[in-house]
Amino acid sequence: MPPYNPILGHLLVVAKIMSKLPKDSSNQYLPGLLRKAYPDLGPNFYMDTWPFGAPVLIICEPSALFRITQEHSLPKHADLRDFLRPLSNGQDIVTMEGQMWKRWRNIFNPGFSLAHLTTLVPVIIKETMVLCDKLRDLAATDAVFPIQDLTDKWTMDIIGKVRYRLNTKKSENKMVNALKTQIRWLVFGSKLNPWERWHPARGLVHWYSTRQMDDYLRPELDRHTLKSQDPNTAPSKSIISLALQTYLAEDP
Repeated sequence: MPPYNPILGHLLVVAKIMSKLPKDSSNQYLPGLLRKAYPDLGPNFYMDTWPFGAPVLIICEPSALFRITQEHSLPKHADLRDFLRPLSNGQDIVTMEGQMWKRWRNIFNPGFSLAHLTTLVPVIIKETMVLCDKLRDLAATDAVFPIQDLTDKWTMDIIGKVRYRLNTKKSENKMVNALKTQIRWLVFGSKLNPWERWHPARGLVHWYSTRQMDDYLRPELDRHTLKSQDPNTAPSKSIISLALQTYLAEDP
């Protein structure tokens, strides 16, 4: 592992590396930068940032990753559940375990099969061409511009089309805005800034954003469900419609 301080653990090493990065950089860069700073670490090593987070085992070796994710599926860490709970209330495939995970993975399998994903390529290409046109127009101005807003909208446009067949291109989309707010206020257990980590308004923001998304998506899901049950309507090929068809066939 990196040089260890018996009192501060690896906080000094982490602080030294992160001080060279922009302030809004993700700490996901850290493992790779640690390996560059200490080439003798090897592919797997511990990182201790207590009290800001539990000790972490960084695994970069493919065979070790296979053993802990495929050969032996280890339980998900509690921090991951806490991180995603404002988005899913614990009902998500990422943090589900055992038979519950297997059931819901099977329900969503048709929408994520290679054959179906191949049919979505034209939609993805069309949305990507729109993004490229916007980038060319902005590049022609020779001005510096933020790219994140554009790529965020591009991502949401693709998700809306392939997953729900939703039109997210409206100037103001309540669901998209609420989701972006929800994501912006998510916090992982290793957040170093105590104000960001324990912000008193976080619970209220998550509650309001969840309500906004539920109010938008619930009618859409009801519409997809009715279409899936209507024999006179051609079945939709969106990911959510295929999942609903599988779910209703399993539990009509």
